[in-house]
Amino acid sequence: MVEYLNRVLGIHAIYKDDKITSMPNFIHARYRMQRVALDGNDVVFLYPRTELDAVSAIKKHIDRIQKTVGIPVVLVPEYLTYRQKEYLLREKIPFIVDGKQIYLPFMAVYLQERCDGEKQTTETMLPSAQLLLLYYIYHGCGELPTSEASDRLGFTPTSISRASRQLEEMGLIHTEKRGVQKVLLSEKKRRKCLQRQEIIFGIR
Repeated sequence: MVEYLNRVLGIHAIYKDDKITSMPNFIHARYRMQRVALDGNDVVFLYPRTELDAVSAIKKHIDRIQKTVGIPVVLVPEYLTYRQKEYLLREKIPFIVDGKQIYLPFMAVYLQERCDGEKQTTETMLPSAQLLLLYYIYHGCGELPTSEASDRLGFTPTSISRASRQLEEMGLIHTEKRGVQKVLLSEKKRRKCLQRQEIIFGIR
């Protein structure tokens, strides 16, 4: 991360040793926090420990942390889908994806090299993603908990998570976290979903 910032933008980053401990348990359970100096600007790097929550929830978490530490908070996920990136930009949430994207509005910096999922093609769609999409479409394109899809299709939760992530990256669905549950959603009506399926799979 430090090398990426310095190489691409010439930003000199220094990790600090002082810990951030005065946070609720739910914050510590979701994120690892690291104080960093970016060209003399103190910030907190926020590393998600698990899959990203909905951006609305992330914004509340960051606001809570920022009120406590009094300095900018930068989300540092391993990857972002195109939709997640757009939501973060819309909410003006700073983020860095190592080797791919940098958005630091408090330093007037925005650089995008590549966003995960923007170059996905139907030829590389996982078989589990194909089955999940078909199941989702033929059950009305409404709300579908991933736990239900896992039970009905006989896939492990990990396989369903990977499949749903690929479908989201391809712009076919989007997901929301509701407590510990992940739900598949679509803004398209069933007829449009079926038409999209015909384009993808060549079905008539």
